[in-house]
Amino acid sequence: MIIKEENTLGKILQTNEPIIKCYPHHANIISGLMCNDYDFWVLATNYIQLVYNSNIERLDFNYGMDILQYIKNYPLVNSYCYSRNLIKSKWMKFSDFIIDRIKEDCYLNFLVDTFYISAYKKWYKREHYFHNIMVIGYDSETLKVADCFENGKYSIATIDRKEMDQAELPEGTYDWLDGVQCWSFKNDIYFAINIDKGKTKELLKEYLNSKKTVALTKYEDDRRGKEFKYGVAVYDEILRYIEYTEYNLDSRIPYVLIEHKRILCYLCSYFQERFLLENYEINIEKIKKIEKNIIIVQNLFLKFNLTRNKNIKEKIKYNLVACKEMEKQCIEKLINDIKENSDFRLQDIMDKRKTEKSVLIDDETRGNWKEKYGSKGYIIVGDKINIDPVYNIKYKDAAYVLLKRKDNDERGLIRTDSMERVIGYYLNSHYFCIQINLFEISKVSLYCLDFDRLGRVLQIQVWNVDKEKKLYQAEIDNFTSGKYISFCEKGLIHIYVINLEGPDAPISGIFID
Repeated sequence: MIIKEENTLGKILQTNEPIIKCYPHHANIISGLMCNDYDFWVLATNYIQLVYNSNIERLDFNYGMDILQYIKNYPLVNSYCYSRNLIKSKWMKFSDFIIDRIKEDCYLNFLVDTFYISAYKKWYKREHYFHNIMVIGYDSETLKVADCFENGKYSIATIDRKEMDQAELPEGTYDWLDGVQCWSFKNDIYFAINIDKGKTKELLKEYLNSKKTVALTKYEDDRRGKEFKYGVAVYDEILRYIEYTEYNLDSRIPYVLIEHKRILCYLCSYFQERFLLENYEINIEKIKKIEKNIIIVQNLFLKFNLTRNKNIKEKIKYNLVACKEMEKQCIEKLINDIKENSDFRLQDIMDKRKTEKSVLIDDETRGNWKEKYGSKGYIIVGDKINIDPVYNIKYKDAAYVLLKRKDNDERGLIRTDSMERVIGYYLNSHYFCIQINLFEISKVSLYCLDFDRLGRVLQIQVWNVDKEKKLYQAEIDNFTSGKYISFCEKGLIHIYVINLEGPDAPISGIFID
């Protein structure tokens, strides 16, 4: 992970390990979005469908096959383009333009002549090959860049600024990225980010039945020809490709299949945390088994490219046929195991009996939690989830809404890796529940914030699940400046956040000490 850094000599924008790295157009944007543990939720289902284009023998996620439109229309970011002629007329050096954009928190994506970029070991000083690169930072002499530089592996490298100035495309070169694509995170989002279980099941069915997914953009809607195959049918196209190819096999093909299985695991974990998936361990085991088999295929691809041994091709085909059958069974089971409604057992939150214990209320700390809360774990809604899995935190009916990605308002919780603040909610218009397994006596604190000053009033109830006993109950009002509600407990508990007045019941952070 690269933490955002800024000083008088330079600046590095934040990135993190992307869940998809098979192609740089995926990895570049996702590496930025995965700097928090929330943004990718809204996008994960877009990566369920795969597509194979037999005209160019390329396998990719359906969402991303059309690279330029994918970059230009990505959700959650502001995207815009600078023409190369404009850049030349306004800036003395190309690297000066890059630095000015990074100062404005913009990531840049554009084509370069790899002959001049030392990070490209294969082409540097050997071949004029044009490839898209992302720039994420600079200092007094160098630039931080990202791409699949060596052996197809996505990574971040440091190059000299002079290299970038030399690597501009020659006049008359076809620039299929239409100039320099810039993007930055949308800040004032006010956007609910969740995974729709109904949409997920529909997309899985389309994948299983090799049916073209409903278009995400008008460009994807144009893909109707026989050369495009979808879902599990991509295995048949890969087998055909292996059969006739006499030269190197494209190692990106198994790489896409592997990362597709990781997306499925990601979705399983999401639904498991919300009581919406049966047989979680079985589903994960089945997906992991397919992934392991495809890793074997990936290694066989590399072995064939080194030896040209035709017997290796037979092994590849045998494994792929087996993977296809396993995947059909796996997807069918996953569709059946995603529940329409959870079987979560609710306590009687209308119980009027008072509790003997009282919660502690802190209305002074506001968003400055780092010195006081979260020594054993924390969830900063909209930023980071740093909780040991042993606490087994799950949610029932909690929607996630991101209000501001970064802000200076002291009511917002400080981000984990900077002094910027984030403002997000878990909320529901009626109530939602948080389950925590406290294996030892711990202090649990909720940060409640009525950031948009809508007159909210909450009730917090804490129940011991095993004893079916209400332990704590408190009403929270006047929390436009932020209040922490804390209690100490042990065992499996349910925390109910109930709306008494206002549009909904929100919390912005969970802390364990």
